[in-house]
Amino acid sequence: MMYFVSIGEDTVETTHRFAEVLTKNATSGVRWHYEKMPDEKHSTIYHPAALKAFGKYLS
Repeated sequence: MMYFVSIGEDTVETTHRFAEVLTKNATSGVRWHYEKMPDEKHSTIYHPAALKAFGKYLS
């Protein structure tokens, strides 16, 4: 399971394009999730993203 997020406006466009590439080139058996977390920043992203990632992985 791959889980990735974007924070702030400077990373949203690039990360969204990456998600589009993954969608267009989907490989069976590869699970991934992309989420925007615009209210977070580099110093605060780890804990909320990790909790959400574990929730997705375990569901």
